[in-house]
Amino acid sequence: MPDTLEERFWELARKRLANGNVALQERSEVRFRNLLRSGVAKMQGGGVAEDPVQLELADTNLLRLVEGMIREAQERELVSVSRSIYDFAIGRNCPAWPFC
Repeated sequence: MPDTLEERFWELARKRLANGNVALQERSEVRFRNLLRSGVAKMQGGGVAEDPVQLELADTNLLRLVEGMIREAQERELVSVSRSIYDFAIGRNCPAWPFC
């Protein structure tokens, strides 16, 4: 079990990306991890980081973002998420509380 909320979100995303046979390029991973940190900060700042309903909503929205990246990479017949794919998927799938 992950020790922090950020680790929990990262594990969820990492597993889904692996299941989709898609990886994050290094720059995209840095940006994605920053997005996760921002989401965690919003949840902690709002006092809902341990609320099961809000955690489920965050998980659902995170998976929606990840699915968007996977779908776009696969449509372009690529095996990794570049910066342009990341930007496109985030733009298409936000807002997705608490991440964007």
